[in-house]
Amino acid sequence: METNSNLLVPMIYEHRSKILNSKCNELHAPENNLTNCSSASLVYTYSWLNAALFTLQPQSLMYCAIPKIASKTLISLMMYVHVRDIVTHLNNNPKNISLNGTRAEQFIDIPRLIAELQKNGISIPKTKGSISFSSLMQTYLHLLRFESINSTSPSLYFNPWRLSLKNIFRSMDFRSVSNLSDIFSPSFTRIMFVRHPFERLASAYKERIAKLEKDRIQPEPYYDGIRKLICRRYTHFHWAGDPMGRDHPCENFIPPFKHFVIFILTHYLMMETNSNLLVPMIYEHRSKILNSKCNDLHTSENNLTNCSSASLVYTYPWLNAALFPFQSQSLMYCAIPKIASKTLISLMMYVHVRDIVTHLNNNPKNISLNGTRAEQFIDIPRLIDELQKNGISIPKRKGSISFSSLMQTYLHLLRFESVNSASPSLYFNPWRLNLKNIFRSVDFRSISNLSDLFSPSFTRILFVRHPFERLASAYKERIAKLEKDRIQPEPYYDGVRKLICRRYTHFHWAGDPMGRDHPCENFIPPFKHFVIFILT
Repeated sequence: METNSNLLVPMIYEHRSKILNSKCNELHAPENNLTNCSSASLVYTYSWLNAALFTLQPQSLMYCAIPKIASKTLISLMMYVHVRDIVTHLNNNPKNISLNGTRAEQFIDIPRLIAELQKNGISIPKTKGSISFSSLMQTYLHLLRFESINSTSPSLYFNPWRLSLKNIFRSMDFRSVSNLSDIFSPSFTRIMFVRHPFERLASAYKERIAKLEKDRIQPEPYYDGIRKLICRRYTHFHWAGDPMGRDHPCENFIPPFKHFVIFILTHYLMMETNSNLLVPMIYEHRSKILNSKCNDLHTSENNLTNCSSASLVYTYPWLNAALFPFQSQSLMYCAIPKIASKTLISLMMYVHVRDIVTHLNNNPKNISLNGTRAEQFIDIPRLIDELQKNGISIPKRKGSISFSSLMQTYLHLLRFESVNSASPSLYFNPWRLNLKNIFRSVDFRSISNLSDLFSPSFTRILFVRHPFERLASAYKERIAKLEKDRIQPEPYYDGVRKLICRRYTHFHWAGDPMGRDHPCENFIPPFKHFVIFILT
């Protein structure tokens, strides 16, 4: 895992923080200035803002809450600070403030707070037969501290999320902000925390799905309903009732983690879709962010056209593995693993080789190996050598291999066709060859002028995929296969599979006196062990 040597944290957090900060600052740019809008109109346009944003104006603070990133804990802390400040103010005021006619009513729905506390079995101490604002706030502060309300009542666990916080404490509602320019002032702090998406997924499963109703501190019918729904959909989908009247088996069943992941991918992913494209909005959002970052690189202060491709690869070595330029097609593709990148690059290679073959067929004179311009872009001896290593024989003409027959042979392989009439068709994996060392023109370092990449005639493409789908695909294609079941050997992934097994399943194995193989040789680790391995 790539880490920041100064902070000793994975670079993914630093990258995501920079992107989020950049997007936040863009919203304050003159052309996108949010301060020209009202908070109510923004919530009307982007309804999710009302659930995500929590303002604490006395502390000049706004927090954007993302589920499964300790958001409830952080908001409870903000509530504690808010209520503590109110109680401190009241204690410093010699005159106790009654409920009626107080300025607090503008920001706190006091009757609703009393009613909801009483619904949860909380009794508020009275002063001279009535409930004072001071005693109400003091009671709520005790609850947030998990203390007893008074000397006679015991301490108890109270979940502040059982109350409708924004309906009671109106000052925490984003719509209470009258002037949005305050939020972007230097004295105001805007905070948001990020977490690895796989950690969030594992946390959601552990805390919300892998618990039965009887094991929860307080009832959570919504999550119990999801747990039962996953069970009915993927485990006991055939159950049609019990003649003895027994409960449905899903009542006390915890679904496996893989069923939870499938449910997330097939159910929640499609809930928010673009009505025009009928695709999940997450793809549209990620595409916009990536496109924005790509355009940022071409701005005057970050202009990549002032650099050479070789110097960029030296600074960012991952570029050499990710970028595939096809200058004849005015195209550059950025490959992300587990997003059909090998299929797409094979298709691009096919188009590239097909164009070469078409050019050669239209040329009456066949081009020999020596002295051809193609040698500047294709390492022909290496291509012949690697094809022969993989059992591919190239047809010869007059005892030698022509460039035309070499390209034609490679084109047949990319089409999964027989090389010639005598040889059968065969499965050939073009990734067994070192493409960039053979076809130098698909190496990013072959670009002499980077300004070509940003010209209107050039197309830059990159595909995104939901991270959970990529995780499931990586497990299915790379880990959940034994060596004997693969079309072609993949020793690297077999090594990872065995490593996961040794680390989490058969870690206690110390050898077999009978000389039998290690149990991990033919063992497929469960999906949850793969997720833990990726995270750690």
